[in-house]
Amino acid sequence: MKKIIGLTMLIVLWGVMPIQGSDFQINAQFNAATGDSDFDTFLKNINFVAGNKLTFFVTDLSFSFNIPAKDVNFLIYNEKMQPADAFMTLQLVKISGKPLKKIIKRFKKHRKKGWGAIALSFGIKPGSHTFVLLKENIPSIIWKYEVIETKGSKGSKGKKGSRGKKGSRGKKGSKGKGSKGKKKH
Repeated sequence: MKKIIGLTMLIVLWGVMPIQGSDFQINAQFNAATGDSDFDTFLKNINFVAGNKLTFFVTDLSFSFNIPAKDVNFLIYNEKMQPADAFMTLQLVKISGKPLKKIIKRFKKHRKKGWGAIALSFGIKPGSHTFVLLKENIPSIIWKYEVIETKGSKGSKGKKGSRGKKGSRGKKGSKGKGSKGKKKH
């Protein structure tokens, strides 16, 4: 029985290895630079948590944006995007309606300037209606990556990040901690 379980685990791990490739590393100096500090924190948290659960994150992005997992892997491994960059690329495709190849091209060109510059290159200005959609219409499954659970840190488990609960999370019109009292229109 132990041999069967061991063999099963080995097969499962072998199947996961290409996704958890050794050439992938989380960039500790990740700079979202969206022009919105709460959104930047949200993206940094996604990057940190998803980097530790990359296989699940790839599956979740695939499901959330209705694209094949191989396309998400392409963004992360071939285009050398961090998890938060892959998320923002797909989010920008969804919100702007621009083709994925065009978003990738702009990402490469403006990568060092951050997502605020990338969005601006498509005419999406910080604070505009489209920018608000970009940061608030986040697929609900992605919210679980906002929660950082650090071993030994008090009060971090289960704590919502800086953004709190938003209407796009399934509770329309609710005002969470991070909403600063503003009503959604």
